[in-house]
Amino acid sequence: MENKKIIVIDHANIMHKAIFAFRNNYSVPATFTYCAMIIGYLKKIGFNSKEDEVILAIDYGKSWRKLEDPTYKKQRKAMREEIESPEWWAEMYGEFNNFLPILEKALPWYFVKLYNIEADDIASVCCRYYKDKEIILISADNDWTMLCHYSNVKVFSPYNKKYKIIKNPMKVLLDKIQGDKCLDGNTYITMNSGNKLPIKNVKIGDVVAGYNFHTKKVIPSKVLKTGTSKSIERLLLFLDNDKCPLKITPNHRVYTKYEWKEAHKLQKGEIIYKYNELKLLSNGRKIRKIINTKTKSRRKFINYNITTETQNYFASDCLVHNSDNLLTKPSSEMEFERRKKIVNLLELPTHIESEIREQLDKFTPKGTNLYKIKFKTIRERFAQLYNLQKEVK
Repeated sequence: MENKKIIVIDHANIMHKAIFAFRNNYSVPATFTYCAMIIGYLKKIGFNSKEDEVILAIDYGKSWRKLEDPTYKKQRKAMREEIESPEWWAEMYGEFNNFLPILEKALPWYFVKLYNIEADDIASVCCRYYKDKEIILISADNDWTMLCHYSNVKVFSPYNKKYKIIKNPMKVLLDKIQGDKCLDGNTYITMNSGNKLPIKNVKIGDVVAGYNFHTKKVIPSKVLKTGTSKSIERLLLFLDNDKCPLKITPNHRVYTKYEWKEAHKLQKGEIIYKYNELKLLSNGRKIRKIINTKTKSRRKFINYNITTETQNYFASDCLVHNSDNLLTKPSSEMEFERRKKIVNLLELPTHIESEIREQLDKFTPKGTNLYKIKFKTIRERFAQLYNLQKEVK
């Protein structure tokens, strides 16, 4: 294998991380933070400007997966709009849409943006297209970890700034197909009355406590769907001095101080919001300890989940999100294969694979024009990264 590295960056993943940082500090533009984050990641992985290539993978248009299954990632937009208005998000996305062409002219990176194709697909094809080179994927998206199936691939996490250790990439694919964003059956759910009920006893039509991010109030939320799944892995989240942890599957989303996060991305000391008797979100409590548990026998954990009108509910007083559309295990072999086609990054539809390969075939060396970047300190950091003596005008 050549020493040259191909670094594929998940644009949307880093962009949203920068946008959430902007919500915490409006004095620093999200586009500035976006660049600063990427520079930091490249330094951390030992980027060699003379040999390594950077590919920015960009989502564009409605994913072909949505055309196959309208419920695919259906809740993502609703999750964002729980936190900020559609107009606010449109403004933020507009800033990045204007910024990317400038960045493309300023840097020798390759920007891949194809209609109806996701960044996941671009990363997937890169792993096969550059099979004789080391591939480093920069993304917090757990789906990308299934690409560690290829021996030349590593995934760098933007959250803990370390390489992920993936012992069984095929399990990631299987979990996506079977649905695994759930809780232990004895987890207490806060009902609208204030009473607590184990999630395994919650039924369709019950009214639980949900949270409205616009009014910043706890409101009644009807249960629309219930489901179960099995897994060999759970996380135990201990908050402050709690003796009983929240038992949750790694991919279930929990609301932290500034954003929704999958449980496996949480870190010790992070703030999780909790429900209190005043029916408001309290100031939150810190994660004291996280324990990863796995079954040591063939017997798997039985997990439960619900879908509600507000798309969220309180589990052990913590605000958690619904699962995605894959709430329950496939009901038939045909359904299993349908889901596999949608979530499998190891085998894409032929026309998707071909379109991305054609784009990669067109790559030619690019120059550097850092002067186009308006942030002076960012220009200087990129100049250091590329060992440039001065800005190129």
